[in-house]
Amino acid sequence: VYFRTFEQENIMVLANRNKEGKTIDLARFSQGLKGATSGENLITEEKVDLSRGTIEVGPMETLILWVK
Repeated sequence: VYFRTFEQENIMVLANRNKEGKTIDLARFSQGLKGATSGENLITEEKVDLSRGTIEVGPMETLILWVK
């Protein structure tokens, strides 16, 4: 997981290189999330709920999220 910030926009990239899906605890990334409770997948435009405190990343999947 890493973040990129430009002006007021914050992007979160999550990469899972395992053969199994993973549940990521977002508490570790509170500094990068800066209180964001939702995001948008920049590839699929799907809305993502970050308020639950975890996010699922599928096997061999990379998520690129615009966090809001």
